[in-house]
Amino acid sequence: SASTAVTILLVYRLYQVHELFVRVVLHIDFLQPLVLQVPWWSALKQAGFWGECIVLGLHAPPFFTMEVGSLNFDNFVLYRIESLAACWACLRVYLFWRVVHDSVLSRLPKRHTVAAYGQLKL
Repeated sequence: SASTAVTILLVYRLYQVHELFVRVVLHIDFLQPLVLQVPWWSALKQAGFWGECIVLGLHAPPFFTMEVGSLNFDNFVLYRIESLAACWACLRVYLFWRVVHDSVLSRLPKRHTVAAYGQLKL
């Protein structure tokens, strides 16, 4: 539960930094005034943040056990809630992709220049 809260706070901070980066890009490309103060609610207005909160936040509480049964082709299958929560937690692997993506892009020389010439979003 504590790691889930820390992960959600880190994703919240990531959305704030992304908003700041968008403002810098608008300032450089379109000469809009640069405002460096990102309000705390800017991340809360984005649907992607709430989707990630659902993926990250749903988990079985500690010391909670329960069974869920279903009938499949005349066979009764019983699942433990811990097993289902562990399968759901495997969706968190996508966070690793962000780390790999950012580390690869940080090693590229002149990545912003290349992105500007090619009109790419790196």
